[in-house]
Amino acid sequence: MKNRFKKIAWIVFAVLLFGLMAFFSFQSKTPKNLPVQIGSDTAEGSSATSTVPWRSKTDIPEFQNLPSNWPQRLIIPSIKIDTTFQYVGLTGNNNIGTPTNYYQVAWFKLSSVPGEPGTAVISGHLDTINSPYGIFYNLDKLSLGDEIEIENKQSQLFHFIVSDIKTIDYTSSSEQLMQPSDQSRIVLVTCAGNWIKSQKVYDKRLVVFAQLAQ
Repeated sequence: MKNRFKKIAWIVFAVLLFGLMAFFSFQSKTPKNLPVQIGSDTAEGSSATSTVPWRSKTDIPEFQNLPSNWPQRLIIPSIKIDTTFQYVGLTGNNNIGTPTNYYQVAWFKLSSVPGEPGTAVISGHLDTINSPYGIFYNLDKLSLGDEIEIENKQSQLFHFIVSDIKTIDYTSSSEQLMQPSDQSRIVLVTCAGNWIKSQKVYDKRLVVFAQLAQ
């Protein structure tokens, strides 16, 4: 009787041991870090939009001490953009800085403040390594006369009207973007043209000029 009991016990033990080995073997073959799809909420094709939910930066501590006339929100109704600003200067290569993500725009702090006399330069990505649809993916669909709105920290809303659209070489000087002006105007800049793989850069820049509405 005892031998029969021992035999059953050994069978049960063997079954449990086999089950545990099979379980851990399966776990070891299962990927631990599956890639996260960034930008998967963006529509495919030419109808893609770059709209993101807007949250006021006045509630975020690091933005509370910024000058009240600095821009914080960009709205372009015709291409469904509603996003917030980053603030950039010059890079180590003396180029105008760009946003650190694909869904915000960046105001170049060495240019004029939007809404004040002079030219304000605003950059945004066409695409990024994380998303094929940057915030300015549809910038080329703007037309003369389209409206652009910028809201500052004081909730002042400035209305700009698209006055000119150009495509320039990526080696062009930024001076042509920041021509002195007694009027308030903005310049939106993004990549265009062909990708130069060896330099990891697009060979053109799409530039949209807009004047403050009177």
